[in-house]
Amino acid sequence: MERVWNLKQSSLHKLKDKSIGRKNVKWSSSPPSWKKLKFDGASRGNPGLSGFGAMVKDEEGSFVGAICGPSGIVSNNVAEITTLEEGLKWVISNKQSKVAIEGDSQIILNGVNKKRFTNWRLNAWISRID
Repeated sequence: MERVWNLKQSSLHKLKDKSIGRKNVKWSSSPPSWKKLKFDGASRGNPGLSGFGAMVKDEEGSFVGAICGPSGIVSNNVAEITTLEEGLKWVISNKQSKVAIEGDSQIILNGVNKKRFTNWRLNAWISRID
């Protein structure tokens, strides 16, 4: 099976009232005949208790599948890359192809695009994701 990845940074905007936090403002559609894997990892503390969640939708925005779970006590970047890895495992095991990938971590998306991270601890993941 041919694997095709298309990486995109999702649009996040800070709200004027900082007590509310950040809000994901929209889900952009994927190209025709493509699916979209939207991923996000979170860490309460850095490092701290962490988790992951990823969702796949089709080009019309209909739900295809999702995966979520704990990441242990890790940094926010490790939580993000773990999320991407678990999402891609789900995509591959469910025989999905032509998948656009969207996340809010510029560090992770840049590292995947360049096939290299500036943080040596994250470099071990790139060979598993490629």
